[in-house]
Amino acid sequence: MGDGARGRRLAAVGSVLSLVVASAGGWFAFSAFAKTSPPPPPSVSSINRADASPTNAGSVHWAVTFSGSVSGVDTTDFALARTGALTGGSVTTVSPASGPASVYTVTATTGSGDGTLGLNLVDNDSISDSTGAKLGGTGLGNGNFTGQTYTVDKTAPTLSSFTRSNASPTAAASVSWQLVFSEPVATLTAGNFTLVPSSLSGSPAITGVSGSGTTWSVSASTGTGTPSGVGSLGVNLTGASDLAGNALGAPLPKVGPTYQVDKAAPAVSFTSTPPDPSTISTSRFVWQQSPSAVDFDHYECSTENGAFSTTVPSSGGPAQACASPLTYVVAVNSNGLHQFALRAYDHNGNYTQISYSWRVSKGSPQAYTITGGTYPVGATLYPTSAATGVPINITFSNPNSDNVLVSSIHVTMVSLDTPNATPANPCDISEYGVTDFTGPPFQIPPGNSSLLSLSIPQATWPTVREIENGTPQNGCIGATIHLKYGAAS
Repeated sequence: MGDGARGRRLAAVGSVLSLVVASAGGWFAFSAFAKTSPPPPPSVSSINRADASPTNAGSVHWAVTFSGSVSGVDTTDFALARTGALTGGSVTTVSPASGPASVYTVTATTGSGDGTLGLNLVDNDSISDSTGAKLGGTGLGNGNFTGQTYTVDKTAPTLSSFTRSNASPTAAASVSWQLVFSEPVATLTAGNFTLVPSSLSGSPAITGVSGSGTTWSVSASTGTGTPSGVGSLGVNLTGASDLAGNALGAPLPKVGPTYQVDKAAPAVSFTSTPPDPSTISTSRFVWQQSPSAVDFDHYECSTENGAFSTTVPSSGGPAQACASPLTYVVAVNSNGLHQFALRAYDHNGNYTQISYSWRVSKGSPQAYTITGGTYPVGATLYPTSAATGVPINITFSNPNSDNVLVSSIHVTMVSLDTPNATPANPCDISEYGVTDFTGPPFQIPPGNSSLLSLSIPQATWPTVREIENGTPQNGCIGATIHLKYGAAS
């Protein structure tokens, strides 16, 4: 080309590179050939299941994806791979039936038995792309591909065992059952079960279902009682299926074991108790069941509000069994209120409890005295139409060494002193009224006490009032009313 070259022109056509050079002497043309690499041959990208697995279907599908569009794909390009007891089955269709396409759907029947079924592509050089390149390149087998497999399960599950998880008979608020299947089953819910209650009050109901795979548990409440003494509770399995959709075989329902439910406690009552009050420290108790409970188990006793036990302590002697008849000796300082309680249990833990309280007063109890006065002290009465008037604070003097239980207090008007009454301005006891104590029973301790010191609510105290009668009541000015107090204890 030299220094006289006046210009250059490059042109590339396909794989041929042309160079044209202009010089002073004319045009010169040169050509050169560039070598290029051929594109890679088509290949299989994936063979994936198109249906759920495990399956019990008669046929299944795979999606076969190539690296690009290819033609010549048919049933002869595929082979089934089986394991287990699976037999039979064949590739039936390839869609689309004619290419080119990059994705084909291959259908195969699953045969009979259980096992795994896979689809493999077997390269026989019948598949090629638009350029004529063979799958995996020219040559048999270099485009082979192993696809995904299905788990084929055509055997229905069976119920291997259906057992109680708790003891029977029972008094429990809830019970449960365990189920074991021959193979994993799909999720069970309360809808797979029905309860079979008998002679149970309340509303027994399924309260939960749990588990996975082959082992499941169902729980149920047992109701609130057994009015007839003993009831029962069973549960039935109405249906189930394995993960492939095979249904639990007949007969249905599967009947589960039954619980015997007993929530009735033994009936017991005292037939003999110590007198109240008693003047001795030795107390005798006798009791019996009525009617006699066939499932009776044992008695437990409690003294002085203590814990229940099958033995009973006695002051100055060894503990004795909680059994009828029972002699209980209270402590040396026995004066006061005492308590004895009894429980009768059956085999299921149900019990009936009865109790008795009595007072021991050794020696001759002394009478206590009560007095009273308005509160505040010296309060003045005025005519009123109200139902109550001025509170009366009752004072007690208890000479005994024990508390005294007071159940009621009564107030009575005795007489009236009227220094300012005249025939023109009279004053009569009928112009006054009183109310009794209205509170619950309470205890007064030894010594002196009062409603005020015992913190008895003032709204329950006795009262005294002057009644408004619509006429002048000046004759009652300076009057003194005398009251009498009594109490029941």
